[in-house]
Amino acid sequence: MSSTQINLTWSASTDNVGVTGYEVYRNGVKAGTVTSTSYNSTGLTASTAYNYYVRAFDAASNFSSASTTVSATTQSAPDTSAPTPPANLTGTVVSQSQINLTWTPSSDNVGVTGYDVYRNNTKVGTVTSASYTNTGLTAGTTYTFFIKAFDAAGNVSGASNTVSATTFAAPDTTAPTAPANLIATVISSTQINLTWSASTDDVGVTAYEVYRDNVKVATITTTGYGDATRSPATTYYYYVKARDAAGNLSTASATVAATTLPQVTTIASVHGTVFSSSNTPIYLGKITVIKDGVSKSKKTYYTDSKGAFSIPNLTTGTYKVTYSAKQHVSQSESVVITSTTTDITKNIILQRR
Repeated sequence: MSSTQINLTWSASTDNVGVTGYEVYRNGVKAGTVTSTSYNSTGLTASTAYNYYVRAFDAASNFSSASTTVSATTQSAPDTSAPTPPANLTGTVVSQSQINLTWTPSSDNVGVTGYDVYRNNTKVGTVTSASYTNTGLTAGTTYTFFIKAFDAAGNVSGASNTVSATTFAAPDTTAPTAPANLIATVISSTQINLTWSASTDDVGVTAYEVYRDNVKVATITTTGYGDATRSPATTYYYYVKARDAAGNLSTASATVAATTLPQVTTIASVHGTVFSSSNTPIYLGKITVIKDGVSKSKKTYYTDSKGAFSIPNLTTGTYKVTYSAKQHVSQSESVVITSTTTDITKNIILQRR
């Protein structure tokens, strides 16, 4: 039996002379004549019930009564319709080794049986639900996926949309190489400059930590550091470590030692004259001096009858010098004394009021 055929068989009839043949009736209508005891009823409609009986006849055209009636139903027509392609495929990265897939279920004229999952064009799994967990993947790797639906008859849909997803990168556990060629250069009694060769890293160096006497004093991104405000004539020990974005810290560079220069006290002076705008010397002109903005350091000096003045014993620093006199407009300026300054000459002219 199939969707278009029903086969009939029966026991042979007897006759006083001899049976010549059999007439086969389908739904009350003669469908065929045969000489054997079987008949194949073809060209039928799928999923349809049919009634059959048979009559025997002899050469004299004598017909027997009808056999018992039998009923039979043809099978359903074969399913040749494929499901619709899965839609809205989405890939979600969960970890370094797992990507989860979800999609909108397919539809089918009979029913969807399952889904085949393809990764990089190779089938990697079959599921009955509209989701798939793909594990065992390689970290930091891009994968492409698509899905096909199938039904019980083996009909396969077209492919879903293709999605790509990249697993998370493996954690960076490799530290940078140690900084090399650390050099300490003494600049002054208060500053030491450091330079070194850059470290390397499998991902990238992001910073350097500078240590002075085993205490971290700075984190920088360059391969040089100026350590200022040190004490004169003092030895300091330095080393440097490199760091990457994952926080991996290199071993320390070689340790270097450097000693700041001794403190040098500079004694300088400022001298000169103060004149009125009428070009006459100002006698007893007042000159005030304040060092580095500290009011307690204020000192006062006066000009002589020739307008001359002298400010002795000045050490390194920045001085505010103010010149004033009766019936004249005061005038101020900054005077910087460095380690190389000796004497400075000033000729000041004050405007009359």
